Amino acid sequence: MLFRRICLLSFLPVIFAFSIYANAQQKPAYTFSTYLEDLEATKRESSFFFAGAVSLGLFNWDWGSTKSFKWNPEGWFGKNTGSGGADKLGHAFISYTITNVLADRLMRLGRSPERAAISASLTSQAIMLLVEVFDGFSKDHGFSYEDAVMNLTGTIFSYYRIVNPKLRELIDFR
Repeated sequence: MLFRRICLLSFLPVIFAFSIYANAQQKPAYTFSTYLEDLEATKRESSFFFAGAVSLGLFNWDWGSTKSFKWNPEGWFGKNTGSGGADKLGHAFISYTITNVLADRLMRLGRSPERAAISASLTSQAIMLLVEVFDGFSKDHGFSYEDAVMNLTGTIFSYYRIVNPKLRELIDFR
């Protein structure tokens, strides 16, 4: 049961990326090797976000403090939640930020906005999924599907702002 849930959540970013690809008007050839090229091009930025997440996890979030994986239904924005939902907004914001930073770098390197947005979205979701999985091995946290949903929400918001320049001028998340 636990393994199925982790597998299902692991595939959400992939399903998201390929649903966007399938609905594109002009379908550029986007393959796994395309993604690897973009990951190589953003390895410095991606490594920074990855190292930051791992450092925070090990030193502030007690990753590894339990040997067994645990789920932690945290709730959303209610009065009885740990932070009243501020944590959820933090997850959306950091996913949004990672996606924007990586996509901006890729576009400066000449990638199309669509390609940059897909690659940045996949990398952002991979990093944030890592955070949630390792939270599952923390006695204080646990894997929160609400956090995973908010990670995806921030990334989707960023994706649509990247591929729609007019939307980028109208709406921001700060």
